[in-house]
Amino acid sequence: MKIFSIKLALTLCLLIVTVTISAQSTFLKEDTDAFVTLKEISIAFFNAVQQRDSVGMSNVLAKEFTLTSSESNGELMGRTGYVRGSLNPDILKVVSFRLYDFKIRTYDDMAIVQSRIDWKSEYFGQPWNADFLISDIFVYRDSRWQIVHRHSSYPANYLEKAVEMRTR
Repeated sequence: MKIFSIKLALTLCLLIVTVTISAQSTFLKEDTDAFVTLKEISIAFFNAVQQRDSVGMSNVLAKEFTLTSSESNGELMGRTGYVRGSLNPDILKVVSFRLYDFKIRTYDDMAIVQSRIDWKSEYFGQPWNADFLISDIFVYRDSRWQIVHRHSSYPANYLEKAVEMRTR
């Protein structure tokens, strides 16, 4: 009876460990199809912003999309406001961008895409050049990946410079 109890306990522990591991994220390698696809979608989105392509932007952003940005005080911006603001040349003019340092994790039909973006632009007529940290949460539905939430922020070593640039 004691051996049976030990085997049962070990089996249960193994089962718990297996379920826990399978529920955890998987970091994707750069040569996997999912990594390449999510990276391409991320780049295509910023190309659409630069080109003022509302259809391209809206196709990537889910209807329930929200943004918390480095320029916010914590409030969330929805898809319509984000697209509208990005299309208005009086608000934003993107000169160039470079996305790099991708780290992508998947959880079944969800993915977290972390990257950096070297950003050159004008925001309300003032230079807005920075290196941002971006975290996008994607969901896979209707046979495609869409962003449901984005959080962007300045790296800690850049924050003082960003605040100074904004207060000029």
